[in-house]
Amino acid sequence: LQKLADEGVLISSALAPVRNNFAEACITALDDGTIHELALRKKVAYYACENALNRGGAFWGGKPEALRWRGTYEWLVGNQEKARGWWERSMQLSEEYKMPYEKALTLFEIGKRLKDTERLRAAKWMFEALDAEGDFERVKVEMGS
Repeated sequence: LQKLADEGVLISSALAPVRNNFAEACITALDDGTIHELALRKKVAYYACENALNRGGAFWGGKPEALRWRGTYEWLVGNQEKARGWWERSMQLSEEYKMPYEKALTLFEIGKRLKDTERLRAAKWMFEALDAEGDFERVKVEMGS
């Protein structure tokens, strides 16, 4: 895909969702141990996040998600302070770009990782307001309610 973008066949911004989805899949594998070799999981997840962030091109709409996944990567490899910084930037851009769904997803991710019920409640409220039923239910499960 990147080769096609480099040749001008695809515009780089069209690949942002693909890159973000790949980063999400790699973070999920890192988190749940789908790939058994830890070093490989870390390396693949890191490069997927870097690719999502650095090759997102002009597609500003994919940035909050890419930042969120990079934060989750940092959390999973033990860099909690770095994770908070990436998540904070995701939240800032979500607000700046007026993307409440992305903000709610980041709140959910932070709340889940930090076991922060206030952030989970905020995410739950936002998902309810946005009629995002599946995400609303995920927060309820995470909160045990």
